[in-house]
Amino acid sequence: MKLKIRDVLPNPFRDLKGNPPLPEKIAELKDSINATGFWDNVVVRKNKDGKYERAYGEHRCRAAIEAGVTEADFIVKDLDDAMMIKIMDNENREVYASSPASLIESVKAVVQALAEGQIPPFELNPKTNIQQIRYAPSYVPGVDAHGTSVRIPYTAFNIAAFLGRTEKRSTGRDQASDAITAALNALHLKEIGHFSDKMLVTKDKTGAPKPITTNELLVLTTGIKKHVEQNLLGEKAYRAKIAKEQEASIKLQRETAAEAKRIEEEDKTLRRKLAAARKDKNQREAKRLMEQQKEAAERAEEYAEENKLRMAEINERVAKVHAEEEARRIEANYAPTRKMVSAMEQALKNIVSEHNPMRESVKALAKCKDIRPEDRKRLQESARDVADWYYDWVAPQFAPELKADQHRAVNARKAKEKR
Repeated sequence: MKLKIRDVLPNPFRDLKGNPPLPEKIAELKDSINATGFWDNVVVRKNKDGKYERAYGEHRCRAAIEAGVTEADFIVKDLDDAMMIKIMDNENREVYASSPASLIESVKAVVQALAEGQIPPFELNPKTNIQQIRYAPSYVPGVDAHGTSVRIPYTAFNIAAFLGRTEKRSTGRDQASDAITAALNALHLKEIGHFSDKMLVTKDKTGAPKPITTNELLVLTTGIKKHVEQNLLGEKAYRAKIAKEQEASIKLQRETAAEAKRIEEEDKTLRRKLAAARKDKNQREAKRLMEQQKEAAERAEEYAEENKLRMAEINERVAKVHAEEEARRIEANYAPTRKMVSAMEQALKNIVSEHNPMRESVKALAKCKDIRPEDRKRLQESARDVADWYYDWVAPQFAPELKADQHRAVNARKAKEKR
């Protein structure tokens, strides 16, 4: 069917903001269309509003429009939402080579379609671990999002099976691919505010932006999840300790209030008895009651002092819990930096390690009797340059206060070498 290209809508499950079309792909297709006029038919469907939506061919349609093509032949098919998502995912694999952004787009489309009833609910294995179950439209395991009454459960395996992205593991059973796990991790972390689309891009050696790989996404999100989970456990323990101390404080306040009321009633009773004894001019009874009144006042004072000490102990414990939590948060926030430090330390140690394969190469070349003196000198100078680089540049990076001394020493040595 001949249709105006601009009138054909994108696949409704495409996330053109999160996974935008590739300019280089559009340019390549535009050149091809300009050179050959080639147009490979694109499949579309008619939606409930009577408008046409393309199942695939986003880059092709954009390239055609840029090339000045206004109309083209489209293949019209009756496609349901499930098939539209699957076709989109298949195209993503071809065009984007299963980049993290395209994977996230596909997984997001399945979960949203599930939540809106556009695809049938999945059947869960009765033996599925409850911690692996998510409820659409949420990506967080165990969270029935937005408090909705309708629970639409799914697992990573359900998503993978729907998209045809399962993998056979050593157990012989099919499981969700690492790619699906990584995409769900990213969506989970994004939902709770610990991930952003900026993390999907890194830089190459020239400093140019470059999308991360699926494996890098899995490593990244697994690390962040572990950090978040540790924080949650720490916060849960902190809240439990604070709740315990608050309970002790409330219990003490209730005991104090009850004792104060008892003391007040006792004092009223003694006053009435004392007034009656004085009225009857019973001096002995009045004296006894006055002694009893004095003892009660002393006991009340002792009790009040004891309660002050008990409350002070509770407040001290609360302050200690707060301090421990603050220290834990500081350490938790520093954990990523410490991880980078450990990685750099290991990298530097590997260089000087006896297991560094470069050692054997150095030994083998050093034993070569045919090396000319000028080449030996070149190697010596290169080795010194490496040593100087580590001493003069790498080390001072981690001890800024040494930079001035290091620069002076380097300049003095270079001046001496020139002489």
